[in-house]
Amino acid sequence: PAGTVEVTLPAEIFSDKEVEITDDEGNVTGTKTVSFLVYAHTDVDHEQVFSAFRTVVYNLKNGKRLRMRDLFTEDADAVIRAAVTEQLNAYFPDEEAESETVRQLCADITKTAFTLSPAYLILHYQASALYAGKTGMLHVKIPYRQLKAFMTDYAREELDNSRYLLAAMTFDDGPGRGVTGSMLTLLREW
Repeated sequence: PAGTVEVTLPAEIFSDKEVEITDDEGNVTGTKTVSFLVYAHTDVDHEQVFSAFRTVVYNLKNGKRLRMRDLFTEDADAVIRAAVTEQLNAYFPDEEAESETVRQLCADITKTAFTLSPAYLILHYQASALYAGKTGMLHVKIPYRQLKAFMTDYAREELDNSRYLLAAMTFDDGPGRGVTGSMLTLLREW
């Protein structure tokens, strides 16, 4: 949909409590699932010195928080571990990630912060945990097609986007000011 979507995050998003997400008339909004990535960082002299984040994924039908096992069976862990190891080690090619930390992060995938996108399971990590002197977040994206065989019935129904036609578009907004805003306005009209 075109335009901006405003979301008010309930205070419960920062706890493990279940939450009901509704619109003004009390009806559950959205389709079935909503993901939140709440990110905060501190910059000093234009350099990030601290970052923290929290993720939550909710089932919009019943307001329950979804965990990794609600979406993927234990058999998915090997595929997820392989992707995590490969992608985290590739973030800074000239530096080596802390191998023991990568191993520990892969030990229990179910405790990993994650969100869902239209095409990917996205796992989120602190850069500082893996690379000395680095701040910010690292994201591991795993296409659903690689996990399809390990999806629960709920995930198969919710995450199967094969019925949608998808298109990707890129553009270079160049050095001129105002081009991006004009382009986004034009795209919203269509």
